[in-house]
Amino acid sequence: MPIVQSDSNNIPVRQFLGSGDPALNMGWLNTVHIGNLTLFGHFHAALGQKMLNDTRKNLLNGAAGGAGRNSDVMDQTGKTSETKKPTSYYVPGLLQSGLPTEAWLEDNSFVKLRSLSARFRFTEKQLGRVGLNRFGADGLTVGLEGRDLFTWTKYWGFDPEGGLIATNRVAPLNWFAYPPTRTFTASFAITF
Repeated sequence: MPIVQSDSNNIPVRQFLGSGDPALNMGWLNTVHIGNLTLFGHFHAALGQKMLNDTRKNLLNGAAGGAGRNSDVMDQTGKTSETKKPTSYYVPGLLQSGLPTEAWLEDNSFVKLRSLSARFRFTEKQLGRVGLNRFGADGLTVGLEGRDLFTWTKYWGFDPEGGLIATNRVAPLNWFAYPPTRTFTASFAITF
């Protein structure tokens, strides 16, 4: 069970446990042209920051119907009936009456593939083969783009940026936030 550090007046001691700001925030964008094919990629990384995972904590205390369902915290696998502990054993120390504790502070460093796209521009000769130049078309470009494709992280929640909304920039807090939606877009452009 976690131990609460208190001063001589039994007031919990405040400690600096980490920053919500990344120690390193970087990105890499690259465009490659191979003949009429254009490839684009965008990676983003934020390293060294911490986030209070309130989602995880509230799954333990019963918010959203999660009473005691945080199995990695209270894993009783392999324990005998005599050594297993009830949920009530964990709740006082881990929940601290709703106050944030170090138990729920996680490194939310990540690397994300923000976008990846491919576009192909057909030549006038290629347009002539399919008959589009008869309609006055000078160019045709087709493409496919994916956004928010992959995230590499050891963070427990849905998304390591889930709590980074404008109101939580001072103290990043993940509270049942969903990750960005993975999207795919096709494009088709004709020039006349």
